Amino acid sequence: MAITWNRDRRLLAVALALGIFLVDVVTPLGVASAVPYATVILLTLSRPQPRFTVAMAALCYVLTILDLFVSVGPGSTEYWKVLVNRGLALFAITVTSTLGIQRNRAAEESRKHLEVLARTQRAQTVEHLAMAIAHELNQPLAACSLQAELALALMPASMETGGTSQRLRPLLENVVEQSQRASSILRSLRELVQNGRGERSTVAPNELVKSALRWFEPSARPHRIRLELELAQQLPSVVGDRVQLEQVLLNLLQNACDAFLSSNAVERTITLRTAVSMGGVRISVSDSGPGVSPEIEDKLFDRFYTTKPDGMGIGLAMSRSIVEAHGGRIWLEHATAPSGATFTIELPPEAPELS
Repeated sequence: MAITWNRDRRLLAVALALGIFLVDVVTPLGVASAVPYATVILLTLSRPQPRFTVAMAALCYVLTILDLFVSVGPGSTEYWKVLVNRGLALFAITVTSTLGIQRNRAAEESRKHLEVLARTQRAQTVEHLAMAIAHELNQPLAACSLQAELALALMPASMETGGTSQRLRPLLENVVEQSQRASSILRSLRELVQNGRGERSTVAPNELVKSALRWFEPSARPHRIRLELELAQQLPSVVGDRVQLEQVLLNLLQNACDAFLSSNAVERTITLRTAVSMGGVRISVSDSGPGVSPEIEDKLFDRFYTTKPDGMGIGLAMSRSIVEAHGGRIWLEHATAPSGATFTIELPPEAPELS
């Protein structure tokens, strides 16, 4: 509906300009009948883009000057007054178009500024919410881990040979492991929100990829997703928060999984690669999904931008913040259908120790 309305308004502006020109032609040159061209300019200012306004102003200029050669004549008015009337018409067209374009630009800048303020406010809200969630959930997770450890410690030694104990022990150990991991994620998230760094240590890139893949494998199995590794040897280590970097990889893996599910893709393969680069170490996540539309490539890493019906639009934005906080960068390297998408992370190598 909006497209039709804009096209109709453009046609109306052109028709009005031609109508004013016809009236101007049959009217003596001494009459300032070209001044209403300013109405045509006002009609074109409904859109913030100035190109059509400039084009219509140029058309009005041409029609105003052309009337000097095709009109019935100046009538009883001296010719210098005719030139003054033409000049007034050109002046009205210039002032109207210039002021209108400046007004539209000011309105557009104001709109963009309000959008930036709104995004900043939402980002601050998310940061406070993340800190509150991390603080509130850390205690029950710690209690859950403690209770599972106590259950393991209180398990009678005489029951160790029983079938029930043998099945129960790995379950309790998994509860402890998962609780401790969830607690470390929340602690890392809180540190990221507070200072953007987290707890840094030496990390082996290949071990990081294998760990992320191990955590993601249970989610991929029900959807028949094949996971492949192509790991380079003798990679330099990187310095960073292991949990945060794992979360970046898990987010990319989950996005690939969501792409498969949203497109009902038959071929479902995710490949993780590591390689040495000029900037350090590269880790890439490639999928065989539908790829990424060119219209949204520039918006992928924007906060609160999402193409998922139930998405929040903070996954890739937070991933970029984490990677940049580690001195690296992340980008969409390949997105052409039907070859899927490839997201690449580049991290600087660990600086060698000086002896």
